[in-house]
Amino acid sequence: MQMKQILAVLAIAILTYAQNQPSKPSLAKVIAVTPSYVHGDGVWDYDHPHHSDLLKQSVGTHIECQRHGGLRIVGTDPFCLVATAFPAEGNTVFINTDVLKVVEWDREIIAVNDCPECQTSQITIDLTSKTVSGLDIRKLGVKGGLIECKEFPDRETYYLRNVYDYADAHK
Repeated sequence: MQMKQILAVLAIAILTYAQNQPSKPSLAKVIAVTPSYVHGDGVWDYDHPHHSDLLKQSVGTHIECQRHGGLRIVGTDPFCLVATAFPAEGNTVFINTDVLKVVEWDREIIAVNDCPECQTSQITIDLTSKTVSGLDIRKLGVKGGLIECKEFPDRETYYLRNVYDYADAHK
């Protein structure tokens, strides 16, 4: 083979390899409308998916946080509302809503939900990068009502991914 042919074959091989590598997921962007109101939309995507977790089936999540007005609802002035849609039987959708207590509102918003029987959930909204990540930690020694707590992983991390990027990756 001539040198030009070898270089052409090598270039094609490199391009093919690069195209077959997984791309870095595009994260959902949160919008700070005012210093006291933030919202964002996306799909939860897990670093290490657990097969039985219902959130893996979600079709979308909407988060909005307000710096004031949550005292009667969650016990702190700032709070976040998280609404997640799941496919249900037929062409229906089930919407789960959670109101989270905000424990920090500075360069990031940290909101927690300690209500579930089996786990504690925390979401972190980074106001600098405008991204959202989450962490679930299974409670030890707790017995669930309708759900077996031992089915939950000890710890699980996830992030709010751009809806269109998520749909492209899961065609």
